[in-house]
Amino acid sequence: MILEYAVSVAEKKLEQKTRMTKIPISVIVLLILPLSFFILLIYFLIFLSESDNMIPDEHSDS
Repeated sequence: MILEYAVSVAEKKLEQKTRMTKIPISVIVLLILPLSFFILLIYFLIFLSESDNMIPDEHSDS
């Protein structure tokens, strides 16, 4: 019951904010999702490159 009330209050506040800014939530989500995906992709690529750099060091004969 308390959770449902909190969600409804949050939705009302979000509606008020979107009316003020005139930007629908779907547009915000569509902007955030590609950005977060891009950030995760970069992080994953950096992680892969770091692990690739470690592998030859372990197997290299010095």
